[in-house]
Amino acid sequence: MAGNLPSSPPPRGLFRPPSRLWPGVRGLGAELAGERDRWALWLPVCLGLGVAFYFALPGEPAPWLGPAGLAAAAISGFAARRRPALAVAVLGLGMVLAGFSIAQWRTASVAAPVLGERLGPTSVNGRLVALETFPAGSRITLERPRIARLAPEKTPDKVRFRLRGAQPAMYPGDWIRLRGVLGPPPPPAAPGAFDFQRRSYFRGLGAVGFAYGSAQVTARASAEGPAALWLGLARLRQHLAARVSDALEGAPGAIAVALMTGQR
Repeated sequence: MAGNLPSSPPPRGLFRPPSRLWPGVRGLGAELAGERDRWALWLPVCLGLGVAFYFALPGEPAPWLGPAGLAAAAISGFAARRRPALAVAVLGLGMVLAGFSIAQWRTASVAAPVLGERLGPTSVNGRLVALETFPAGSRITLERPRIARLAPEKTPDKVRFRLRGAQPAMYPGDWIRLRGVLGPPPPPAAPGAFDFQRRSYFRGLGAVGFAYGSAQVTARASAEGPAALWLGLARLRQHLAARVSDALEGAPGAIAVALMTGQR
């Protein structure tokens, strides 16, 4: 394919680069053409570059930007199909734009309310979806919460609480009532540090906080419906973690639970 590359710049046109850019485009196209046998390996690289570029932006771009860029790359590639160097270069750019569009779509697809300021003490009701045990207490995640003094359209899809002291036996699927304080997920502690706020956004976690006293189980999980399999697996995971923790105390038990169930 590289041997068929034109030896001189083509005339300018709607989908042809200016003369001063043609040597660079031609060289890039020749390099990519020489990598034909490894194009499948370059695909995730190009997609990753697009995703990285999206998250490097200081703000959220216009929702039409990714699809418009991808459409322009597709049209340009079709128009340049008789010029191998330009077509291959546009193909690589199109894959980068595809990664950008995928990241933009994913961000929009998980959009959910996030608590804007500290709230509480307040009453919260929700269904338990995760329970994690720590030496100083436990941590629970509730979905479909109902929060006093907070409008439904501003209520996050999921909230997480730290619990202290003695707590009743709780299992995934149970409906829980408690009283506590909530706040928005915190931003990174320093530039370049772990971004808990971003991770929470993509997990649908819109608020975190702590509870006062003991939680109350208002209804046990139902073993029927489409969630029955998920609830059964979650309960099995929790029972396994509890048995291992009872047999192995301290750090050895915590490591064994993490390796066997994935729970920290």
